[in-house]
Amino acid sequence: MKSYNRAEKILTDRRRRGIQLGLERFAILLEKLKNPQKKFSAIHVAGTNGKGSVCAMTESILHQAGYKTGLYTSPHFFEYRERIRIDSKIISKKEFVRYFFEVLEAAEKIEKNRDIFFTEFELLTAATFLCFAKKKVQIAVIETGLGGRLDATNLCKPLVTVITRIGLDHQEFLGNTLKKIAAEKAGIIKTEVSCVVTRDPKTNPKVEKIAAEKKAPVLIPGEKEKQLVKKYFRNLSLKGEFQKENLALVLKIIDVLKRQKVSFQCKRESRAPKLLTALDSRFRGNDKQVFKIPPAAIARGLKNVCWPGRFQIIHKNPIVIIDGGHNPQAAAALVKSLKKGFPEKKIIFVVGILKRKDFRGILDELAKIAEQFILVDNLDEACWTASEMGNYLRQFKKPFEKFSRQEFFRWISEGRHKIFCFTGSFKTAGLGMKIFGSN
Repeated sequence: MKSYNRAEKILTDRRRRGIQLGLERFAILLEKLKNPQKKFSAIHVAGTNGKGSVCAMTESILHQAGYKTGLYTSPHFFEYRERIRIDSKIISKKEFVRYFFEVLEAAEKIEKNRDIFFTEFELLTAATFLCFAKKKVQIAVIETGLGGRLDATNLCKPLVTVITRIGLDHQEFLGNTLKKIAAEKAGIIKTEVSCVVTRDPKTNPKVEKIAAEKKAPVLIPGEKEKQLVKKYFRNLSLKGEFQKENLALVLKIIDVLKRQKVSFQCKRESRAPKLLTALDSRFRGNDKQVFKIPPAAIARGLKNVCWPGRFQIIHKNPIVIIDGGHNPQAAAALVKSLKKGFPEKKIIFVVGILKRKDFRGILDELAKIAEQFILVDNLDEACWTASEMGNYLRQFKKPFEKFSRQEFFRWISEGRHKIFCFTGSFKTAGLGMKIFGSN
């Protein structure tokens, strides 16, 4: 029986089989599906921190400029279909079932005849590519799942590649140094395709070396983007000081696209009839045209972008913030934003951290401003226990308690003048959403 619940069960079961990086196996599946990834153009985004926000902002701007857009990101908070969006909207369960089972049927035929197993992420990525092709998406913004060079998304056809800030994460797959991780992220760079990169002296040399080998221009946000950030940041619906760096990248991406010629195969009605009309040249057949993205579309896109779980305020009295940051660099960015936005407030961190993450590095950063910790260890995935985190926190002499849903509402009622921040993982941020009904 083809149902959404069955699709989720199949994906969950496959997830337990783990991660298998590599493109050769996945290419066989895409070939069986008649290579849907070749039927739309893409913006391909890799990096350690900020890539989801960059993807969401970029897609929102292009959608507001009148293009038919696709957005593919990971992970999800509550259900798999959150990862796939058309024109800024999550696809329906009916659509998810349609594309997933078409992919599954092809995958199972291959698995039956070859010694091959397709992972959860590969099935999702194939279903996304198929969805974008069938929906006649003009431009898709695609976030890598893990790394870049061997990630399933690396078979897409990018007009521009993007690398956000790189940090230490997923070392068991990508290497234990910034240089090695940068090489894996830079694996998305394509021959003679522009690559937009965050300025970072620690990782830029490696990225630039790989780009030079492929004759790919490297573009780093500069003074022009810095001034534009000042102009547009007030329009941005996403909160947090760290979004300024992400916004600079997005504005550089838009600048590159406005000089990029591309053919579109479907007509698209504009969302700004006073600025653009359905007779606009970019909608006429397959003639190559540059992207037309006026300032008003940028402003609207930034105002309307929705990207949950990134310094998101979900409750006002008391203030409750959720942030899915799950590495020390993201924790440091969160602390900076909290200090800037709420300098006089006392912060209680509700923290749950997955087992494969650097819990010590995360707690080191959070402890700099924490008044108290509430420790979560009953997440759906293997995670560090409250006891393990608590033992480490003793050195900071900050009080901590194990999370209890019943007790939490007492803490909330007693802490009306404090800030509660759910962080350490997307699972913990999702817990905050569930408690406060923001899903």
